[in-house]
Amino acid sequence: MGVQYVVISPQNLALPPPERWLICGGVALTLLSLGLIHLTTTLSRPRARRLNHAAYHFGTALALILLAAVGVFRPLILIAILALACAVQVVREVVGQLRSNY
Repeated sequence: MGVQYVVISPQNLALPPPERWLICGGVALTLLSLGLIHLTTTLSRPRARRLNHAAYHFGTALALILLAAVGVFRPLILIAILALACAVQVVREVVGQLRSNY
């Protein structure tokens, strides 16, 4: 519902702060949760590797929080940035899994 609201909102103005924080904050909280999951559930992996995975999640979450604070992007551009941030996380995870299998 939140993304739908962002898509149908006026595209010539930046999103109002409540909507911007809701969208960016939701994705940031998800990434923070994934980072904590990596730190606590992959104990069979070396500590440095777990910290590396978690750092990418935490760093992206911080970037999204800053993005919400700045609030200069139009709604569809904001959604595109969020989608790109999530896609980069997925690709990085898949590449990491492929490398660890070889």
